[in-house]
Amino acid sequence: MAHWLKSQLWYNTMDRTAFNHFWKLNFGSEPDFTPNYILPDKYSIIRCLAGNVGMALLPDSLCHCAIEAGDLVQFWDGYAPMRSDLYLTYRKNSPLQDEIEAVKKVITAGEAMPRR
Repeated sequence: MAHWLKSQLWYNTMDRTAFNHFWKLNFGSEPDFTPNYILPDKYSIIRCLAGNVGMALLPDSLCHCAIEAGDLVQFWDGYAPMRSDLYLTYRKNSPLQDEIEAVKKVITAGEAMPRR
């Protein structure tokens, strides 16, 4: 699998942290190749890949809509799931407590933010 993946067209950003972590987690070593295309951000990768051929490592949260629309296809989850921890920090006695609670609910339940 690793050999075949290396032979594909790869898109990434300058920050290869997630890419390297995924490769090490699934294949036990750092990737020994450089992505073919380096773009400024992950949204640019989504736009470039929509309807084209290539591979990229992207978070589900960013490409969910493109996958549902059929613009992208999720190819492989990897042998080992990759996880990124996000931390929400806020003041204990914030005047925006209602908004903070709404964001906490979305994060823990995976719901969409309510529109105003």
